[in-house]
Amino acid sequence: MNDYDIKPGYVYHINEIMKILNQNYTITISDVEFHRDGGSVSYIVLSNNNKYFLRIIRNELLETALQSIDIHLYLQENAFTVPSIVLTKYGLPYVMEEFDNKANVLVLYEYIDGTEINDDDVENVGELIAKLHNVMSAYSKTLTSRGKQFFIDRYIDILCSKNDHTVDEYRRLGDKLWKRVENLPRGFCHCDLYPGNIIKSNDDLWARWVWQFGPYMRS
Repeated sequence: MNDYDIKPGYVYHINEIMKILNQNYTITISDVEFHRDGGSVSYIVLSNNNKYFLRIIRNELLETALQSIDIHLYLQENAFTVPSIVLTKYGLPYVMEEFDNKANVLVLYEYIDGTEINDDDVENVGELIAKLHNVMSAYSKTLTSRGKQFFIDRYIDILCSKNDHTVDEYRRLGDKLWKRVENLPRGFCHCDLYPGNIIKSNDDLWARWVWQFGPYMRS
């Protein structure tokens, strides 16, 4: 285990993470292990004989993250198969802390032992997605609405900043794709649907198909 996990513009100190968790949760954290770096940085958290899953969500994703946490709690309360969020000793679903002078959100989940889906699971995944949309049809709060800038243009901007020679080709493809979908009906959407966000649980106490995490919005 490294004492530091260094990402562009971020330094997450393992000992500092443990201190924050022990200050804010009723469980005693004995170790924290780096898991992966994606849209958020994730860790496996150990407490005695128990495992937990920790996400640290970066400052630039805070708005989306806070609504996603609220939706996650809604799904949890409505018996949809998501990992339960572990509440802090203050009854909150997350901890807000500063890293590199920027507010970051720490969310602690129960750990679900399972495997990623494969091609044989397509029908089951389709049923899970249908159930997700049915449950969300009764969600009463306003969903964040996103458009072309979020789904396409911000990635084109990244390519431009890197002076990527393919940027014009991707811009044309993005414009063509957006023209095909821009007038379609809009509604609830899970905006990070890929195999890593759906797992098959190995625990018989859980439904086999467990939805993991994601940015939820209207699009």
